[in-house]
Amino acid sequence: MNKRQSVGEAGPLSLYAGGFREHLEGKGYATDSVRWRLRQLTALDRWLRDQHLAADDLDADCVNRLVAVRRAEHRTTLVAVANFSVPIRYLRESVLCPCALSDPGRLSPEAEDTALLTAREMDVLRCLMNGRSRNEVGALLQISPNTVRTHIQSILHKLKVHSTLMAVTFARRAGQD
Repeated sequence: MNKRQSVGEAGPLSLYAGGFREHLEGKGYATDSVRWRLRQLTALDRWLRDQHLAADDLDADCVNRLVAVRRAEHRTTLVAVANFSVPIRYLRESVLCPCALSDPGRLSPEAEDTALLTAREMDVLRCLMNGRSRNEVGALLQISPNTVRTHIQSILHKLKVHSTLMAVTFARRAGQD
């Protein structure tokens, strides 16, 4: 009986979580980044389940609706379409391949690159987007200024930009808030 309940509570994407984890680990993602990407997949999975949709119904409009609802609920994470680019890419390439997800115009290159950032790097980037200084970011996130500097260097490297201003502009174009 417990197994039936857990299967009934799972969404249509829950079957792909193990393969997604292996895919990310095989690509060399850090442990915290793997957890963050699995959280993204779980959010998509819950949304589909709650909306009574199948995995094949997942398209860009569906993700846009999910993001709009999360923003309306004043959520602080997973509030941009770009946040879901890694699990969507995995599903598109490995599992589902619906046409709407395959449309290259739906996710910009900026959105794909920002998906490479860890959760903590996204926290730092959001603070920078809000006009905070490095010292203010450190105080707000309770990390040292040197750690903030390290996160910023990693962000610049992953986004292939040369300044904090360029990283902020890049993230805004990617739809990050």
